[in-house]
Amino acid sequence: MKLFTLFFACSLGLSHASESYAQTAIVNVEVQNRTVGEILKEIENQSEFDFFFDNTLIDLNRRVSVASRNSDIFKVLEKVFKGTNVKYSVLDKKIVLTTQT
Repeated sequence: MKLFTLFFACSLGLSHASESYAQTAIVNVEVQNRTVGEILKEIENQSEFDFFFDNTLIDLNRRVSVASRNSDIFKVLEKVFKGTNVKYSVLDKKIVLTTQT
């Protein structure tokens, strides 16, 4: 957990520079009643991004429906994590998922 906290703290300073690529990376996610884990894999398959998160903090089995055509990754993630305390930041080609306490 200490390593994760250190990594996250370091990533905050660098996240601003990487946001422009994330905003131009377009994905199509149109799913009904799929798990968060399946949707994250779909985003990884359509983009150059990988997700970094603590499995004990992010509920990958929660089922959601998302309809986003030609949307940037941030808009899709907003829909996937709507109503949760999950936050995200970008570091190079990594999207770091955390929870807000």
